[in-house]
Amino acid sequence: DEVVCMSCGYRCPRDEVHDRCADLNPGFQKYTAETAPDGDADLDVDFEDFRLADCPKCEGILKPDVVF
Repeated sequence: DEVVCMSCGYRCPRDEVHDRCADLNPGFQKYTAETAPDGDADLDVDFEDFRLADCPKCEGILKPDVVF
């Protein structure tokens, strides 16, 4: 599983981005939720302060590199 930067094309493993998000948001990993039948999960948490990991090369937006 990889992610790709939408600006510069940089690629890295999804696990690397997961680890960076965990480092940027200490305390969020303690929250758990059951998955609903439609795949969603409801958490009673304010995500306003959640920080996303950006591209380490250009600070661009990262997205999963998925082909359907």
